[in-house]
Amino acid sequence: MTQVGAGGDDSGDRAVDAASSPTAVDPKVLSDVIEGTFSVPGPGQRRSIRINTFIRSWMAQQCGGRGAPIDDTSERFSQDTTPDLELIRERGFTEDYVNMFAGARRDCDAASPGNLIDQAPTFQAWSELRSPWAEVERTVTADNRVAALRGPLAGCLEQRSGLTVSVRNPASSYLSGVDGAADADRQRLATIYADCGKDYFAMVETLMLEQRSEMVNRHRDILERFAVEVVSLGYTP
Repeated sequence: MTQVGAGGDDSGDRAVDAASSPTAVDPKVLSDVIEGTFSVPGPGQRRSIRINTFIRSWMAQQCGGRGAPIDDTSERFSQDTTPDLELIRERGFTEDYVNMFAGARRDCDAASPGNLIDQAPTFQAWSELRSPWAEVERTVTADNRVAALRGPLAGCLEQRSGLTVSVRNPASSYLSGVDGAADADRQRLATIYADCGKDYFAMVETLMLEQRSEMVNRHRDILERFAVEVVSLGYTP
């Protein structure tokens, strides 16, 4: 069974993040790059998934792979920390997976001549921004305001689902239980997660957004250069 655990709307500060961009940068593309770099829970996840799917699909196609539709949302990560609850409610935790690297040459990757690193030289620096953002995520999830909501989240999930849910890490615990559930029960469990997780993930989103503007300003040059480069690869918001 596919693992469902760790691993197009606005997310609160998109307009502010893009406001001071030079005219050479499409502000909508820059907003998508920001979502794909500094992800938070909520509807912005769909933009994050979209741009990351485009990048991986573009790379796969240069290697002879099949790629994936740009609006495919099957590649989801970290649904225990930064989920789009409404996407989970609508489509469940998992969807039919598109193997975008199907048919790709085994000796081909992002560093191959003419592939991603050649055509988007800021890609490596952009990818490295996820490390400091992961530290922000760890800080936020340890915040007392988030910790105070773990007990209510665990209680709601356990009471409604019948699964055993850890108070220490209720989201990850619940998703582990879902992974072992029968397929016929998984949509019900997804709806419960979307219902019970509202307050908890809203707090996580709020606290992460408070720190995102500073991160965007600190790394704006990388974000803007990469936004220009993904357009050159054919990305449209």
